[in-house]
Amino acid sequence: MRLTRTRQLGTEGALLLLIGVGTLAWAAMPGPEQTLEPQGAITGEVLDAAGRARPDVQVGLFRGGSLDLVELTRTDWLGRFAFQQAPATFHVLALPEPREALGPGWLLDLEGGSDSRVVVVLPSTNEVRVEVLDDTGSPVEDAEVRVYLDARGELLPTTLQARGRTAADGTAQLAAPPLCHLEVIQEGFARHYDSYWSTWEGGNRRTVILRPEGAEPLDFSALGAERADL
Repeated sequence: MRLTRTRQLGTEGALLLLIGVGTLAWAAMPGPEQTLEPQGAITGEVLDAAGRARPDVQVGLFRGGSLDLVELTRTDWLGRFAFQQAPATFHVLALPEPREALGPGWLLDLEGGSDSRVVVVLPSTNEVRVEVLDDTGSPVEDAEVRVYLDARGELLPTTLQARGRTAADGTAQLAAPPLCHLEVIQEGFARHYDSYWSTWEGGNRRTVILRPEGAEPLDFSALGAERADL
């Protein structure tokens, strides 16, 4: 199998995946008594950053060139999984349980072949402190802050990972992956979108400035990757 433009992306929380998709059956996780490797057109395993197998992780198969869901399954007790379908190009998303301090792992733009086997690594999450201010520099209390999964540098509306509200000092603490997108909503203010990379200067802190509702959007083009308008 040839891999092209493969990236690993991550995040924590309950993934609200593909709202409106019809009911799909999840495969039950085989127990320790099953030692045979799962069989299918695409096989693989899910590991954490230390290389340990992760059992009972939800894994989704998406069609290449889109984010159309093709198939869902779960890893067995050795972290292995299999899909019965094999698009010519595909993406794989692994989703750990919210109680685990791990984020989802993406593999993008894989090409199928006679030996379509993949390994997905789940990254650790970070505690991110988001400070929300108005355009005078005053804290904005009770603003809703949302964390979304990143794929191809885009915010995907159906991949809400975590949410919280700011306290009286305008801050909220949320678990976020090393790469994700933020959305801040508060009545009377324009909805704000921002990106978060844990490697940016400032580490696990982001300050968001809300503009009054109806105000002209700011031009963030000169900021490159740190633009607030995605």
